[in-house]
Amino acid sequence: MIDRFLENIEKNKLFNANEKILLAVSGGMDSVVMAHLFHQAGFLFSLAHCNFQLRGEESDKDERFVEELARNFHVQCFTKSFDTLVYSDQQGISTQMAARELRYGWFEELRKTNGFSYISTGHHKDDHSETILINMVRGSGLTGLQGIRQKWGHVIRPLWDFTRKEIGQYCNEHDINFREDATNEQTKYVRNKIRHQVIPHLKEINPSFNDSMVKLSSIAEQTGELLHYLLEKEFELFVEKNDQKLRIEINRLQRLPCVSLVLYHLLNPYGFQGAVVDEIIGSLAGQPGKKFFSASHLCLRDREYLMVSPLEPKADFQQIPIDELAGEVSFAEGKLQLVLHEAFRMNQIKKEHNVAFLDADKLQFPLTLRAFKEGDYFYPFGMSGKKKLSDYFVDEKVALTDKQNKWLLCSGEDIVWVIGMRTDERYRISLPVCKVLEVKFIPHVK
Repeated sequence: MIDRFLENIEKNKLFNANEKILLAVSGGMDSVVMAHLFHQAGFLFSLAHCNFQLRGEESDKDERFVEELARNFHVQCFTKSFDTLVYSDQQGISTQMAARELRYGWFEELRKTNGFSYISTGHHKDDHSETILINMVRGSGLTGLQGIRQKWGHVIRPLWDFTRKEIGQYCNEHDINFREDATNEQTKYVRNKIRHQVIPHLKEINPSFNDSMVKLSSIAEQTGELLHYLLEKEFELFVEKNDQKLRIEINRLQRLPCVSLVLYHLLNPYGFQGAVVDEIIGSLAGQPGKKFFSASHLCLRDREYLMVSPLEPKADFQQIPIDELAGEVSFAEGKLQLVLHEAFRMNQIKKEHNVAFLDADKLQFPLTLRAFKEGDYFYPFGMSGKKKLSDYFVDEKVALTDKQNKWLLCSGEDIVWVIGMRTDERYRISLPVCKVLEVKFIPHVK
């Protein structure tokens, strides 16, 4: 196995023998075998382990196992614990996606600050096949069919050419210990369901299923490169690019076959994906003036052109601290006036959408004022459960263009008021109450 391992690294130019590599090691079979192979080859490497605190004492045992592995190899070991469930909740994403974002963000930070050339993960041929199937189920395009790349940016996968079975055999032959994660058997996760319930049937139909997936991903990658080359030639006729701006002539665009494919290709680099691109395509037959947003750009359906430009950064988009005695605070959409009532009577409450009354004893000062971002959630006044703000805006029929201009008053990590709309149930006034903060929003006249 070591010979194939070294051959794969050299053939695919994954890294040079004198470069320092950071190994992402969970303690599971794949990453532990990867670490053993790096040690056997005499490469320069360190280990990095994330403790996501999802499995209680088992997560801590994983961490101690990896630290012991590093001591046996006489290499440095970096470890970090994450409150994954809190991050998942805050970002409005799945636990698995949260763990992925946390680990790759930290790995990249380690790579830069400690002089590592690459981050190496234990992904193998079976992972590659599973990823392609997951992307197919989700309706991904050519990019999704390319699966897991052996080398992508600063991430390498030197076990990519091996199957899970081969890695397991190597463990048995060399008496290598590793940690078992019971959640890998739980089919409530999409990847596990595909691994345990779908792929075995596909391998009955085609025993060379993994090799077929490798062939498919190679064809998809080459097709994508060819498509990019041909489209770039065609784009010269109706697309103008200038720095981070893009101008697409609608008339010429609509004459092309496969308008949706072309537009996906054009807009994807600017962060436009999925349903938003479909909405843009739908707007081509409608009236001009519609605006569409990605995380970084605006796409305007003008009379003759689709105009793509970077979102203008708001000078005060960062969190604006608001002291208990602030009195008045100005920001992009208007200003807030704050009055702290030491002795409050319930008949003082004004039922106006631009005025909020909050239990001051529950607030954590300084408060913060910031713009809406994807993943935000709160507990709408009068409701017992939480709701993602994006869903709340849909329910309240807030236009996509207006959503970007919604601002939030926050206490710590909590949203206490979607300004001009609704307060948070957790900060409602309930008797007896000593102090109440009255906040009035005065929008700019436009």
